[in-house]
Amino acid sequence: MRIRHFISAAAIIPLLCFSAVPIGTVTLTETNGVSITGEITAYSSTRGLVTIQKETGCTRCPLSALSNESRDLVMQWASDRKFACKSMLSMDIQKTFTQSSSNIVGTITYSMPEEEKEGTIGIVTREFCTSTFNLTNQSDTPFDNLEADYRIFYTQQLTREYTGKYQLAGRYEIETVAPGSGVEFETTNFLCGIEYKAAPRVNWTGKPRSTGVNIEGVWMRLRKPGLSGEWIEREIEDGNVPHKRDRANYQKVYQ
Repeated sequence: MRIRHFISAAAIIPLLCFSAVPIGTVTLTETNGVSITGEITAYSSTRGLVTIQKETGCTRCPLSALSNESRDLVMQWASDRKFACKSMLSMDIQKTFTQSSSNIVGTITYSMPEEEKEGTIGIVTREFCTSTFNLTNQSDTPFDNLEADYRIFYTQQLTREYTGKYQLAGRYEIETVAPGSGVEFETTNFLCGIEYKAAPRVNWTGKPRSTGVNIEGVWMRLRKPGLSGEWIEREIEDGNVPHKRDRANYQKVYQ
């Protein structure tokens, strides 16, 4: 398994199917050289039988009787069908938060005796959020060459009058998700809050405004190439994801 990255409570979310699996006429070749032309309508992994609808009627053929190339084609068809079935693929999203603090050095004015010294005038604390995706293949066929695009929609109050809208965008390429197993991938640390505090007995004039982030929702699209070359797509949403027509109002931030 290989994953390439181009995101605290857990929530298990079913995936939704948005595009049909393209099915057409194919030609399967048996190991004895006989060809079968028709439309694959079913494959039983327990019985190892492929059902093909020909013009003259329906026929069943053992997968073991087919050539290697035809077996691969049948398994691709089965993978496409099961990828499009929402019960065969599940996604678990977990959010974890970490903090990092550092001192801020500035000039401190003392009254008795009257003098100025450099010292710690305050502390800045940054909070980071990491979203981890756990993708599980609950079928008996592998899902290969997946692409995962995600968006994290959030708002940040930059001034008293202005709240910015942003979407953190990222992509993964997943080589394969084996049957009955899962893969895990995550975003890099995402800054979701900054808090400034004055040091004890320090009157910190001009202290910056503390800012926090409100994470509205997480959206992900999973897709894989289908048998006919078309993409089969699945989407998931967690939280309050903006409507498609409103997403253009959120400035993109790329990882």
